[in-house]
Amino acid sequence: MLYKQENITLVDEVRKTGRGNRVWIEILKFLAVLTPINLIMVFAGEAIKAALFQKSVINEEISMIIQLYECALGIGLVVLYCCCIEKRTFMSMGFMKRHVCKQYIKGACVGAMLISALVWMGVLFNTFIFNGFNVNLDKKSIFLFLGGFLLQGFYEELVFRGFFMISIIRKNTIFVAVMVNSILFGLTHGFNNGFQVLALLNLILFGIFESIYLLKTGNIWGISAIHSMWNFIQGNIYGFNVSGMAQSQSIFIFKISNCEIFSGGTFGLEGSLLTTIVLLSAINMVILYNTALQLQ
Repeated sequence: MLYKQENITLVDEVRKTGRGNRVWIEILKFLAVLTPINLIMVFAGEAIKAALFQKSVINEEISMIIQLYECALGIGLVVLYCCCIEKRTFMSMGFMKRHVCKQYIKGACVGAMLISALVWMGVLFNTFIFNGFNVNLDKKSIFLFLGGFLLQGFYEELVFRGFFMISIIRKNTIFVAVMVNSILFGLTHGFNNGFQVLALLNLILFGIFESIYLLKTGNIWGISAIHSMWNFIQGNIYGFNVSGMAQSQSIFIFKISNCEIFSGGTFGLEGSLLTTIVLLSAINMVILYNTALQLQ
């Protein structure tokens, strides 16, 4: 059985509502909900830029930080939709009350270990060469990015796992829900700089890992922390591109080889074969951990 919290599994909590739809209907509904939410976030971000900054001082770093903090609005809108329109409980979105800090810290450690294992595997194979520390580091920006990635990781996991995957599970198998949400998660990055087939595969694998982790633990806190730490440490600690987005502020500097199959090219680590190896290993470990997941 799934790992239980508060004497009820996440899947049981969702399926007892009995208001599910066929997969294709859930996909269309998801796109119909997500599109206006993202547009509202973009407009809000542009309004913040216009109100607080002159055009001459807005650079990529400021734009990215604002984009990350837009996710706070997105979180509120998704929760509002699920509660008011779909009449879903907070528990059905993975908002379990017990052990919140413990689950979040555990997830943060998992995310840090996964991305660090990937980077140092690349160092071992001479794909990445440590080139010292960033002497021009802006510490304030690092903390701003940390806060932003905490929001961004939570938003994406709430959208794809807490909302979309759980919506599919109401009338479909867990296997279908995991695969469909993970594939769509990968495809949404299709317009990012340097996107390629291996990047798509790795993003799908990341989605599968996060989905299974959610079903194992029964809460959204852990997967949100994993996602946030994966992005923050990848970009602002190690200095690699995050899903095609270059990072201007990082603690470490690495020289990257020209072998794109291992380095990931301009898309970053998520386009690397090393990431495929790490994520496949992580998926196997999370499936085998404690009890076997029943994909029913």
